Amino acid sequence: MLSIILNICGLFLIVFSIYMINKDLKRENTTIEELISIEGRIKDYYGLIENTIEDFGEFIDLTLNKINNIDNKVNKKSESSYIEEFGDNTNNENDNSLYIKIIELKRIGLTKEEIAKKLNKGVREVDIILKMYSNNKKIDNNIKNID
Repeated sequence: MLSIILNICGLFLIVFSIYMINKDLKRENTTIEELISIEGRIKDYYGLIENTIEDFGEFIDLTLNKINNIDNKVNKKSESSYIEEFGDNTNNENDNSLYIKIIELKRIGLTKEEIAKKLNKGVREVDIILKMYSNNKKIDNNIKNID
């Protein structure tokens, strides 16, 4: 009689163990499915970030092209009007285009380090130019008039 009771208890424990193992497997499968879903969303997010970075790079290139077009318009001005406007200093043309580029890049949100890297200039030089022209409305008016 005792062996029958022990066999029944053993059988019950085996069934209970199988039930618990099955329950754990279902929970693990659910966790694995959630992880796979998260992985898919992360891949999508990564793709979106790559696209955003590419679009931002294109935006910067377009802005630099626009700045170069502004430079070309300034360069096409007659020499006499240029001399009247900026004086007889020939270095002024290159300086103005650098100032305009720096200010435009700052307007689109680049940091001093990014501007310096993009224009192959020193960070300190960019910093000085930004400080020098932060309160100067003349350069802003020149940019608006050229557009």
